[in-house]
Amino acid sequence: MTFDKIHNNLYAVREDGHEDNVLFELFEEWNDTNFLYSFFEKNKDKLHNYFHVQTIKQAVEDTLEDAEYLECVLLDIEQEESLDDIFIALDKNKPDTYLLRSKARNWERRNHDSWLRIYALKLSEGIYVITGGAIKMVGIMQEDEITHDQLRKLNRCRSYLKECGVYDHDGFCDLINNEN
Repeated sequence: MTFDKIHNNLYAVREDGHEDNVLFELFEEWNDTNFLYSFFEKNKDKLHNYFHVQTIKQAVEDTLEDAEYLECVLLDIEQEESLDDIFIALDKNKPDTYLLRSKARNWERRNHDSWLRIYALKLSEGIYVITGGAIKMVGIMQEDEITHDQLRKLNRCRSYLKECGVYDHDGFCDLINNEN
């Protein structure tokens, strides 16, 4: 596992053997209409029962819209804006923990909650490492193999960083500078 710098406050995991980092892979997947139609066809019961979205076409359109929103918010963030306004803690009972597991989504989605999630570890105030993401069609991450796998990736990255002695942004910068 290595890390790509997206901008001063955002990094993304690059898995061994992958051509791109997890963030750019997510945006590529979430903008692939063939993938989305297939995904929602397989998950149409969850789509209808949990989100009350009646057509796969609408689900694809909402996903494309949310993906564009997340891409703009994360990649075009202004200097005075903070990623802390975008990510919230997964562990609501541990808001001040180092390497805090966090998630981002389109919090402004109307008609239903956004199902797109980007998962990250918080290094310091406003500074995050993205570990992955998913189309979350369940209430709890452990209820679905895709989101449960994302939780394992979050925990694996967190463990790796701890093993390397990384507990904050300074330690993370030392780690990635030693990789290069």
